[in-house]
Amino acid sequence: MVEIAVEMEDITAASIHQALLEQGVIVRPLESYGLPHWLRITVGVAEENMRLIDTLRSILTDN
Repeated sequence: MVEIAVEMEDITAASIHQALLEQGVIVRPLESYGLPHWLRITVGVAEENMRLIDTLRSILTDN
């Protein structure tokens, strides 16, 4: 498991969470734990990890 903080002016952890969900990549927002800028990512097999990285890269470069 990996937890990442999102600290960007124009994008939030909630918007990244939603965009990942729309692409079929499931991560857990940590807002309910009082951490609104954090996402929890469960580490999977290499193929799943590359899909997450590629999808996340695409989301971040599109914004």
